[in-house]
Amino acid sequence: CGDPHGYLELVPSVGVSPKGEHFLPINPNWLDIQRVRRWPLHCDSEHSYGCFDLPSWKTLEDPPSMILVDVKSWRLVQGIQPQRYVALSYVWGRIGNDLETTKSNFQELQKPGALDSQPWSHRLPRTVYDALLFTRQMGEQYLWVDRLCIIQDDDKHKDKQLKSMASIYSRSYFTIVAVDAPDANHGLAGLPGTSLPRTYNMTKLDFSPVCSMIKAPVFESQFNIKEWHRRCWTFQERILSNRNIVFFEGRVFWECQQSVWTEELGDAPDGLVASRSSRRNLNDRYSFDFLKYPDLHLYSKLVSIYNGRLLTHQTDGLNAFSAILHALGRSFRGGFLHGMPELFFDFAMLWKPLYPQKRRNGPFPSWSWVSWEGNVALSLLKKSHRLIYDGQDFGAAIEITPEVTWYKTSIYLPSGWSRAKPAGSPLSSTTVPEDFCIFRHGNIPNVEFLHPVPVATEPFFQDSEPWSNHLRFKAERSVLYLGPVFKGYPQKDGWSNVWNGFVSSCLLFSVFDKQGQWCGVIHSNVADEGEMTPGQECDLIIISSGRAHRDRNDAVKVWLEEWKFVEEVRELDVYEFYNILWVENKGDVTYRKALGRIWKTAWNRQRVESVDIVLG
Repeated sequence: CGDPHGYLELVPSVGVSPKGEHFLPINPNWLDIQRVRRWPLHCDSEHSYGCFDLPSWKTLEDPPSMILVDVKSWRLVQGIQPQRYVALSYVWGRIGNDLETTKSNFQELQKPGALDSQPWSHRLPRTVYDALLFTRQMGEQYLWVDRLCIIQDDDKHKDKQLKSMASIYSRSYFTIVAVDAPDANHGLAGLPGTSLPRTYNMTKLDFSPVCSMIKAPVFESQFNIKEWHRRCWTFQERILSNRNIVFFEGRVFWECQQSVWTEELGDAPDGLVASRSSRRNLNDRYSFDFLKYPDLHLYSKLVSIYNGRLLTHQTDGLNAFSAILHALGRSFRGGFLHGMPELFFDFAMLWKPLYPQKRRNGPFPSWSWVSWEGNVALSLLKKSHRLIYDGQDFGAAIEITPEVTWYKTSIYLPSGWSRAKPAGSPLSSTTVPEDFCIFRHGNIPNVEFLHPVPVATEPFFQDSEPWSNHLRFKAERSVLYLGPVFKGYPQKDGWSNVWNGFVSSCLLFSVFDKQGQWCGVIHSNVADEGEMTPGQECDLIIISSGRAHRDRNDAVKVWLEEWKFVEEVRELDVYEFYNILWVENKGDVTYRKALGRIWKTAWNRQRVESVDIVLG
């Protein structure tokens, strides 16, 4: 029928498998809190050094002085460093008049009982309210939830908390993950005595009076996506939390670094032998490990998943991934420049779209994936970057060699200057762009400048220097021409959160020279060939070179489609090429349009010039 179908896996009753894995009857309306409380306690006793009390390398620094919700006194508390607190991951959504902490109400919200009394309680979103109650039912005292624990109109406080997001989630006792909630007013259904009842129907198959089975629990996949799965911020919240209690499709399950326990199945916390099926798959999309070496493949996986999710404010494109970059940065020397690892910059520059993308509104450079919304992948990575010996291959099948020297441009502000949002509304009716900022100097605090100017003050040196969107380098340039769609490249359908449905993958186009000879391929950002104009000029610059060797069964040709199908190169034992950018110029600045590859022999036939590039 063309629809996706999986196999049917059944789990027996206790009568069939008293000592092995078996299902447990659960209340269709209410959660068994006492049983859920056993999950973190069992993890505490059995998973030390795996899920908590981690070695120093896998432990992020303590977050700075935090604001927390004291769920026993129903108020905000600050200036404490509790040994344990719970965090919440949820979708804000677009709801009006919901409570959030501001400079004007912060003092009031610190009074005992404030969150459980007027005028604040009726403005507390249902998901947040239920999370407070669930935290209390689990025997914990403190909850961290962003809308209450970040002062939303205090830019300095907000910036400090955003920079600490990795520590906040990674050091939580566990995180409540409200997957079922499409917005903050949905709530956590099924909490006995507090929330609305849930609706969960366990399908039981009775084969005989003593033999019953249920369908094995179904976890998250592309076929049961919720709004939570489509949001960018929630990704880093879950992936950096060592332990999660997940509310999904009317039921609850536990997810730590070693196990996954669910309501339907009896397991080790229930005094049974640990089942094999409860072992955590360390390669799932929410797995993360603090490695002592820089894992470019892990980085690529995280970028691809994250960038296929959505943001309400596109200017948060890097903020919502900053916690992951902070955690990765412990092993990536040099850190990240606009989301790109400086240690592997030439590899990172080979990112390509998997499905058609949308340009983000924000101060992001065209050469970084963060400037685009949609799934991306690092081209050729699997065959070009090999770090761990697997006992089979003795090196990379594709060798990538830098061809340019990159120079980043400083945007260091003179001493005393800072960026800020304008204090007042514009005098005209023009809407202030999201990425607009003004400049203030500490000695002239009441004047808002459009640009920083020299002011008589002592120089000030920051610990970390910010950098602009511009890269400067010298590169070889030539002009070639866009050809038809590359026919050997299969177009596949996949799910896109950006388009909220299944869409066709981006097309690969051939590139020819003026004499009509094939030269290479371009990874486009379109799925319909009618959106491109055959014969149009392609302004190309080299960013690196590649050298590919045949491997077992010519598997490397899956990643270099032209080597498999194009007559001019398919018989070569070694395929040498240049990685190029198709660029366009706007004034003195050049911008990326697409990524491609040009056969070295074909490039060497062209008229080539050396140019100085400022890539924006």
